[in-house]
Amino acid sequence: MPTFPLLSYSRSYKQPTGFTLLELLIVIVVIAIATGLVVVQGVPSNTQYVQQEAKKLSQILWLAQLESKLRNQTLRLSLLANGFEFLYEQNNKWVRYPDDEQLRPRKWDPETLQVQLLESNRTISYLDITPRPHLKNQQIQFKLNEASIRLNRKFNGRFELMTISNTPNLNSTGYIQ
Repeated sequence: MPTFPLLSYSRSYKQPTGFTLLELLIVIVVIAIATGLVVVQGVPSNTQYVQQEAKKLSQILWLAQLESKLRNQTLRLSLLANGFEFLYEQNNKWVRYPDDEQLRPRKWDPETLQVQLLESNRTISYLDITPRPHLKNQQIQFKLNEASIRLNRKFNGRFELMTISNTPNLNSTGYIQ
């Protein structure tokens, strides 16, 4: 009996290629968990932002203090709407400090940060950095939403981080009430 090759077929079973639905779901869940961990640990809190800016300004002010001593000239920290700049006196007029990588005008990060200069708990508009340290009670207050940090000027002219509060039950010195 003749057979027709076109009508005959093989009963061989081919293995399916690709991934099953269960394998794909497991991979998606693992990626989602890993992404969630990175996002939670990778986004700094308001307190961390404020603390970072306070430390940065403290270091820049120390450099300005050294520059003031080297030049025997008073420098002035002036706050801008969203940052700060250094000035020096020239012909009885305060002008922007010349191009200097360390003492250049800067913006706050984030720009919504509120900064206030204080002297004996009164708001002042500028802060003088003199060649010789003075014993004025000066502070710089940083606020971002509920986070607040204060830098206090020490007898040697340096500003040091003194107060950190980010919860309403902390008093102005940072101690729990």
